Amino acid sequence: MACYETAMPLNPRFHLLTTPPADAPSTARYVHVVDSKVWIADEPVMADTVPHFVGMVDGSPWWAVGVARGSDPSDGAAVDLYSYHGRASEHEWLAAGRAVQLIEWARTHQFCGRCGQTTEPLQGERAMRCPGCGLMAFPRLAPAMITLVTRGAPGDGQEALLARGVQWKVPMYSCLAGFVEPGESLEAAVVREVEEEVGLIVAAPSYRGSQPWPFPHSLMIGFRADYLEGDIVCDPSEIADAAWFAKDAIPMIPPGISIARKLIEEWLRE
Repeated sequence: MACYETAMPLNPRFHLLTTPPADAPSTARYVHVVDSKVWIADEPVMADTVPHFVGMVDGSPWWAVGVARGSDPSDGAAVDLYSYHGRASEHEWLAAGRAVQLIEWARTHQFCGRCGQTTEPLQGERAMRCPGCGLMAFPRLAPAMITLVTRGAPGDGQEALLARGVQWKVPMYSCLAGFVEPGESLEAAVVREVEEEVGLIVAAPSYRGSQPWPFPHSLMIGFRADYLEGDIVCDPSEIADAAWFAKDAIPMIPPGISIARKLIEEWLRE
């Protein structure tokens, strides 16, 4: 199976950096993080933390600015990242998602987790350092696998396993997903999560692509896997329904913002 290249391609219009380059223009854009929403302006307003450099977007430096809880300099104009995806380009959405994650990390690491002292930014490094015991805290990143399971020979007769989460308010079906456990490989997480959520045994997990997922700080790692054996038995705490679907009978699936949509669309094109 060929490597999946379309889930989240490299975007040359967004350069992820820790510090601004020496030749960066003086004009900049500021992503104000209002709770978990974003409002972008040409000047920083009401910052409750030191601004964090996001990167270069279309040649301009972007900064993340935390807004104090209960304040809203946007007067209601801030939008969540789901809504912003439909209003911005892909590279602007990636930068905004990074901004939200950086601010949330800064908000939750103001004090040392070991000795309780106030932390301070480490110059030249994306880290908060305790001046007392020296403990460093880097931005959190939670790896999660997401997989499309298929059964049958490739072609029109092949079916894909799709499931609906118990907390979803719409009758949408998607790929199975779950967080990677400590000491576990990505491939092992695919096999374990599928068995835990729907009772099926799968084999040959194949990496297809990845996507930063700032809800709140995940990295979605996409796979395909082959059905091996078992009958669908849903975990009632997580899965409301799961079923095999033919290509001409696909239900409602996630929007284009999700790597799940791209995994499904790739299978449909085969």
